[in-house]
Amino acid sequence: MYPDADASQLHRLREKAVCAVNWLKKYASEDYTWNLQSPDSPRPHLGHREDRAVTLIGKLGSEIDALSEQDLANKLYDIAEGLEVEPKALFNAAYTVLINRQKGPRLAAFLKCLGGEKAAAILLRGVGE
Repeated sequence: MYPDADASQLHRLREKAVCAVNWLKKYASEDYTWNLQSPDSPRPHLGHREDRAVTLIGKLGSEIDALSEQDLANKLYDIAEGLEVEPKALFNAAYTVLINRQKGPRLAAFLKCLGGEKAAAILLRGVGE
C-alpha cells in the first residue's frame, strides 16, 4: 500500500488509524458516521422510479472508476432527469441502499471512493429477485 514506508512509519500510521477509529466511535455525531451496507444484506424497499434509478447507477459499474467526479455527478443528474425523478429523491434512495440513511457524503465522490465494483455490488443487490 505504501511501498516507500519503513516499518516504523507503518506502525505510526496504524496507531493513528486506530486512534481515528476510536474517536469516531466515541465522539463523532451520527452525522459523520454510518455503516456501509453489505452486498448480502436485504435491499430496502424504494419507490419504482427510485429503485430503477439506483439500479441504473449500479449498472454503471466500472464506468464509475473511469469517469471524473464531475462527469459522474452529471451522469447521476442525467439518470434522475431521464426517469423523471427529483435529484434529491435519487440521492436519498442511493444513500438508503448504500448506508441505510437518507443523507450522506457527496454521492459522486462517495461512489468513486467505493470503486465501481463495490458500489455496483451494493447498489444492485436484490435486483431481479
